[in-house]
Amino acid sequence: YVFNFHFIVHKPEEEPPLKKIQKMKNLIKKNSIEYIICEAEGQKIAKTLSEETGLKILNFNTFHQVSAIDYFQAMRENLKTLKTALNCK
Repeated sequence: YVFNFHFIVHKPEEEPPLKKIQKMKNLIKKNSIEYIICEAEGQKIAKTLSEETGLKILNFNTFHQVSAIDYFQAMRENLKTLKTALNCK
């Protein structure tokens, strides 16, 4: 599918260096990116980047946390997230 993805951090408890944040902001501006796709554990960093760039945050379920929804419902929600991020109909 040739997805290009960039991680802000690899572990939710990590704090990204300012240089990394600036690099992400430049990438966002250069590529007209509209969304941050984020799992629940990474919301803190995603919110900071969202506030600085105006991007919308879309949730993605990776099942790293206990969820009240079943696997198939989570995958349907993930598909909806990807469709939104990729501007699919």
